[in-house]
Amino acid sequence: MTHRHTLTPKVRSLFFMILFSLPFTLYAQSQTEDGEQIPAGQIRITQLNDFHEEQQLKADAQIKIALSQRMQDALQHEIPLTFETEIELDERFNFLGINLTRNRVHILYKTKLYYFTYNHLYFITNLRNKQTQSFDNLKEALNTLGTLDSFTVTNLAELHPNTRYTLKLRLKFDSWDLPSPLLIETLTSNDWHLSSGWHDVTIESPSSWY
Repeated sequence: MTHRHTLTPKVRSLFFMILFSLPFTLYAQSQTEDGEQIPAGQIRITQLNDFHEEQQLKADAQIKIALSQRMQDALQHEIPLTFETEIELDERFNFLGINLTRNRVHILYKTKLYYFTYNHLYFITNLRNKQTQSFDNLKEALNTLGTLDSFTVTNLAELHPNTRYTLKLRLKFDSWDLPSPLLIETLTSNDWHLSSGWHDVTIESPSSWY
């Protein structure tokens, strides 16, 4: 005698829900591991270099950005994500035998990351120079967002010779630009609290830049 096992409508619905959610989960993990190469929901500065060119102090930097799944979901629903890039140049000096530090340069600008389902393209807009670029995939967009190439920090004429400077860089997600429902969610969820923290390099200025 053969026994046939039938699934109740409730169990069958649960089975298909798990089945169809599996490919999406695997895709999200693949993007994190192979594309970003750092854990999801993190920003990490992997390179920061200073150099001078045409009498300007400049910087190159590479920053890895791995969005949390909630941030990726927001993008897919065409909710833009805003990031803050912050650059500082601190100068160490001696006053009456006391070593002190003062800030000489402070640069702060925002960059917006968008996705449009109509043409399946990602966009980033630098609000400092108003430039917009488009990308076929999220990996390329994040790579460009996390790249500083020959970024001008200050004129060398503004710096003192034989002085120690510290060049600092930080990239973080700005949750205050989110819609109100998501802004409330950031109060209880770590999925939106992405920051590289400060990364710095020390610059020993020569007796002359010329």
